[in-house]
Parts: sequence; C-alpha cells; structure tokens
Amino acid sequence: MDNFQFLGDDNFLTETAGNKAARLHEWMRAFPAGKSAVPPGFVIPGPETPEKADFAATLERALARIGGFPVAVRSSSRFEDLDGASYAGQYESYLNVASVPEAIEKIRACFASAESARVKAYEASRHAEHSGAPALSVLVQKMVPAAQAGVLFTIHPTTGREDHVLVECVKGLGEALVSGHLTPSRFVYDWERGARVESTIAETGGDLTDEDLRALSELALRIEAHYGRPQDIEWAKDSEGRLHLLQARPITRIFWRKDVDEFTNADFKDGGVSARVATPMMYSLYRHAMQRSMQAYFRAIRLLPKNAPQKTWIDFFYGRPYWNASEVKRRLFRIPGFDEKAFDEDLGIQKDYGAAGPLRVPTRLATILPILPTAIALEFTYSRQLRETADYGRAFLPRERELLEKLARPRGDLATELSLAREVLEFQAKTEFDYFTTIYNNSNFQSDFKKLLEKIGKRTGRAPSLVKLFSGLADVGHLKIQEGLLDLVAAHGTPDYAVRRREFMAKQGFHADEELNLLCPRWDEVPELIDSRVAELARSGDTLRDPRVTVLDQTREHDSERDRVAESLARSFFGRWFGRPGFLKTLARARLFMRRREEMRECSTRAYAVTRRSLIRLEAALIEAGILRERDDVFFADRDEIVSWAWETQSPERWRKTIELRRMRFRGLRDLVPPNELGGKVVQRGHAETGSAEGSGTKVIRGLGCSPGRVRARVRVVRSLDDAYTLNGEEILVTPFTDPGWTPVFSKIAGVVTEVGGMLSHAAVIGREYGIPAILNLPGACTLLKSGQWVEMDGESGEVSLIDAD
Repeated sequence: MDNFQFLGDDNFLTETAGNKAARLHEWMRAFPAGKSAVPPGFVIPGPETPEKADFAATLERALARIGGFPVAVRSSSRFEDLDGASYAGQYESYLNVASVPEAIEKIRACFASAESARVKAYEASRHAEHSGAPALSVLVQKMVPAAQAGVLFTIHPTTGREDHVLVECVKGLGEALVSGHLTPSRFVYDWERGARVESTIAETGGDLTDEDLRALSELALRIEAHYGRPQDIEWAKDSEGRLHLLQARPITRIFWRKDVDEFTNADFKDGGVSARVATPMMYSLYRHAMQRSMQAYFRAIRLLPKNAPQKTWIDFFYGRPYWNASEVKRRLFRIPGFDEKAFDEDLGIQKDYGAAGPLRVPTRLATILPILPTAIALEFTYSRQLRETADYGRAFLPRERELLEKLARPRGDLATELSLAREVLEFQAKTEFDYFTTIYNNSNFQSDFKKLLEKIGKRTGRAPSLVKLFSGLADVGHLKIQEGLLDLVAAHGTPDYAVRRREFMAKQGFHADEELNLLCPRWDEVPELIDSRVAELARSGDTLRDPRVTVLDQTREHDSERDRVAESLARSFFGRWFGRPGFLKTLARARLFMRRREEMRECSTRAYAVTRRSLIRLEAALIEAGILRERDDVFFADRDEIVSWAWETQSPERWRKTIELRRMRFRGLRDLVPPNELGGKVVQRGHAETGSAEGSGTKVIRGLGCSPGRVRARVRVVRSLDDAYTLNGEEILVTPFTDPGWTPVFSKIAGVVTEVGGMLSHAAVIGREYGIPAILNLPGACTLLKSGQWVEMDGESGEVSLIDAD
C-alpha cells in the first residue's frame, strides 16, 4: 500500500489526491468527534495503474483496512470542485461495488473518464486547459448504510436568501436524487431563527425532523466556514441517525437576491463598512445610525411626511451592509433636475439602466412649484449642519476624554461594565448620527454644485474641471497620518524615534488598517505594526510625497481653475446674470462641506475606537460570568442585544450557540464576492466597457476620473495592504478598493485605479491631495489589467489606455 493514501493519515498528500478526496481528508481530521463522520477510504493516485502485478493484492489489503465491501469507487480530480467549475457529474462514480475484480474494473473506468468526450466538452465550454501533474486520482470509500441521503446548499441557490439553507433528500442512497430518478423531499430552513420555512414531503423522500434540519444546518455552516464561501454538500444519514459527509464543493452559481428593492453598497465599500464581511455588531451600529438619521433627514427636507412609518434604509445581505437606493431615489425623484446617472456616478453606483436609460426629472413650472418647500428646507438644513459641525470637537473631545478615563480604570462587575458600554454606545450613536447627516447634506449640495458647473460649461463653452476645483482641501485627517509617518521615517534609527512614536500614537493611535472593522486592532493596540511600516518605508529608499508640500501644488491647481471659471463667467451673459460672487460663494460652500465631511469622519473613527475598547472590557466580564466563551465573541452580538440585556431571556448555553453560529456564517462568507448592487430591478453590470482611443487602435477602459493628472507607468494589481507597501513611484496601484490604512501607500505610487468608489471616496480625496491621478468605479479593473502591463491613465477623463495589451 506504498502508493495508496488513507483519509485522515498524517502522511496524506493532498496535492496528488484530487480536490474531492483532499476535502474529505480535511474534514476527517477537523470535524468534531461525534457530530458527523466521513466514511473511511483511501486514494489511488493517478500514476498507479490496475495493470500492475501486485495491484489486486494491495487493493485487497487496503479494502480490509477500511472495513471491506461494499464500497464506492469515485473520481477525485485536481480540477474538480473549483470555485468557478465544479465538474459535477462529469467523471465516473460507482456505488455498492462488492468484489475485488469489480473494484478493479471500476477503478480502471474512473481513470479512463478523464479523457472522455463528456469531460473534454465541459473543459471546452469553460475554455479550460489542464496540464502538468496527472489530473485524476481514484477515491475508494466504505459505503454508508443510508436510511436517507441528499444534498444541501448553504445559501438558497435560486432565491439567493443567505439566511435559508436548502435541503433535499430521498430514502436510501442519494444517487437516485442526483440522477433524477426519484422525487426528493425539500426543506428550507432558517439557520438563525432555528425554524423550517418550507417543507415539501415526497413519498420517496420521507420527512426530516426539526433536529435533523438543525444538525444539517450546523453541518453546513461549519463546512462553509472552513472554506470561506457557500457550499453544495452531499450527505447521508444512517439507520442510527448519524450524519455522514460525502462531498462538499463551492456553489458555482448564485442567483442574487431579487426579492428586495434596489440596494447598493456604494460609498460603503471604498474604505467603508462593506469593504469586507462585517460582524453583526458592526452592522448593527451602522443600522442604528442610518435608520434614524436618514428618516430624520428626509423629514427635515420635506421629502417624507412627519408621520410617515419607518422606512428600511439599510439591510444586511451576504454579510455586508447595503443601503436602499430605491427608497432614497423615490424621495429624490420629486426634485426638478434630478439626474439618476449623475447621482449614481457621484456615489459609485454601478448600474445598467437598460433600454429605458437613467431617469432625469424635467425642470419646468409644474415640477418646480410643488418642491419649493423642499428647496427652502434644504437651504435651512445646509446652514444648520454647517453651524452644528463648525466646532464639533468642542463638545466631542471632552466627552471622548471622559469616557477614555473611565475605560482606563480597573474593570468592575458585569452590571458596571454593561452600564459603561451603554454609555459609550450612546456616544457613538450621537456621533454617527451627526456624521451621517453631514454626509447626506454634502451629497445633496455637491449634486447641486455639479448642476451649476454644467450650466456654466454650456453657457461659457468650456466645462469647469470638478476634480481640480475639489483639489487642495488641506487639513484632511488622513493626510495628518502621513505627516506623522514621514516624521517617524526621518527619525528611524535615531534616539528621537521613541519620542516621535509616542507623539504619533497620541495623535493617530485611534486609526486602524481597517477602521470600519471592529475586529481590527487600533494602532495604539499594536504599535509594533507601525514600527514595521516605518521600517519598510525607510528601507525602500523611495521618495515619499509630503502632504504639506503636495497640498500647496493642489491648492495652486484649484486657484487656477477657480480663477479661470470666474473670468469666463465675467465675459458671458450668464455670468453677468449669475455673477462671479455667486459662483465663488457656492464653490467655497461645496469645499467647506467636503472638509466638514472629513472632519466628521475623523470623529466617527475616534468614536469607533472608544466603542471597541468598551466592548472588549464588557466581553471580559461576560466571559467571567460564563455568558460568552472566547475572545471576540462580543462582536457577534447585536448592539440592541447589549442595550436590552438580551441574554437574560435565554440560557447561557443557547446564547453561546447563537454566537457560534454567527461566527461560522461570518467566516463562511469571507471569500464570497457579492454584487455591488442587487434587487428585483437591478441588471448586473459586467466589466467596464472597452473601446478605442479616438484616431488610434489603442484599447481604452473607462472609469470615473476623480483626481487629475496623466501618467504612463506599469500596473501592479494588489489585493492586500501588506503587498501594497512594496509598490514604488513607477507603478500604478490597481485594487478592488482601499481603506484608510492605505493612505501612506499613496505617497509612493504613480496613480491609483479601483473597481468601486465615487468622487467623494477615500481614494479620490487622498489622490487629489497627493496630486496623483485616480480613476475609480472601473468594474473588473483587477481582471482587465495585469501586473507588469504598461498603461497610460488620465485621472480627469477616467480613461486607461492599454499601451501593452499583454
């Protein structure tokens, strides 16, 4: 049995076993004893052939070790059960094999199936070319004496409901279900509520008890958590009621949710809460703030009656927060001149509008008169928000300091810690309410400002450059990070470094690599992380942009464009009517709103740092009381559960099980990439359109130009922050999205391209202040562009020209 590999053995070689066997080996070793079982088995690697003289004797000994006949003989290919291609049903499988001669015959047939016309046709349909080591091994397993068998999906594959597990089963072996010879029983189970949603009982399928469905649901979440994405699982239940795992593969096709309005993660992804799967606590904090602030805002501007019922402004899909674009647009569709496409582009919504195109509300007397109260209310809310945020730190900073002093005291009993946590949560909620309200006002005012620029462009014959007018803001909080890091780099290796680092942490320690991820430590918790970043920057020898210098250049760009527009207005009839002072006043206000948005973002980040510290203290008290079990459990509770002391209504054991299931679902969705927009009327948009540059054959990809400048450089596709620190000034960063922790990287690159984001996104704001071209909202950029490829990017037009197509 030298070449045979037994599932669960220490010397099992997963690279030659094929994906099916490798997965079963993982589960035989990892699955908790008594929960489920993987039938014993062994793998015959591809080089082994049944024609060898001693093959039959070796096979017989191996069969005896796993308990003898009957067995299943199945293929296990290294190209099988991939994320994008399952190969389900393409290779051969044989059940109830009962003798050595029959086993040899079936093993030979499995090996031969790798070259079958069916497999070749499947490969051709997916443009797959396989080479290298032998693709296929054969898996031999002890047959399960199945009373029932079936399949389950950890996400409902046709409705897209991520809270629903779909289970199908038949009596006896599952082969009859897969082949379609029997009608299965079908169940839909809500894993979090612990309740069956649908049951369709077939005579050939039999029923499953609630305990069966609960156990299968837990099995599903465990497997999904292991692989980080939704799974299609084959299972069997023996006559003693024990579950057996037969196979698990990624679900290769999910029909995303259609049972909801148009929801989007725009402005939630680039540096936002939807940049990755979110914990229940993180989502609940966002939900609490947005539900209250959005409802209040639309009431304030007279687009929602005061007695209107609470709308659903935010929801949680596939582990990420999404906001209700349909509900927001229903309010804005009442405003004359509202342009759906312009609104979407500002926020980074990637939408295919179909044949009807985006909606634009006409501007005429019939549409203007009904909305006059809203126009008056908008002006009032703009002024009020600017007043309320003018010196926000005057009240915010003393309250933050007071809470931090309380959190620095020795930990008290559970009641004391709960009271303090509630106090911090109220502080965070107030800050976030004010921040969100600033975002709404900023978004609406910038929309009005863009309309004004369009009018100016039409009347003067030259469109103003929005990206230049938004440059040179100065005092942006995340640029202060870079200023501090530059000072640390200058002091690296000197006696002054320790003093400089303490100063940096006192000012910037509340930041984190992933600021809207409460699981991510703040920098003052892991100062060695900053040490490593500083050392990397110092070793690189790259010339780093100093924001104290670049902001002067960007201010000159702004001043030049501002003066040019003002002068063109002075020479036009429209300008004499509207006036240079009117334009300058509106521009100053637009820039002031952008500054306030960044200032409030800083307060929000500080509030999250205090919240994390408070929750960690509360968690320690909950673990000591036996209510929670392990570190980070508190982040899988909901804000409202803490405020309402929810665990008093159920046993600690039940509460811990709820947290365990939520943790598994969190891990199970970590590698899933859901669409940025979803809902019943959403047509999913594919990759960015590729055209040709005018007058040449050069291919051009178009995104949203967010920071001016033109540069020709090599592409580097990067998906993690650690890899981003190896970039240099001769490379263009191409990435799905950025986080605030990426800010120092912007000081050493030639340009940035992201798949999501809008004019007001993190990458756009930082790109403008550093004076590097930035193109956002370019779907599929990380696939369309390749590392090492030469491109030319224009950060104003949003065009990326592919100089080197290879």
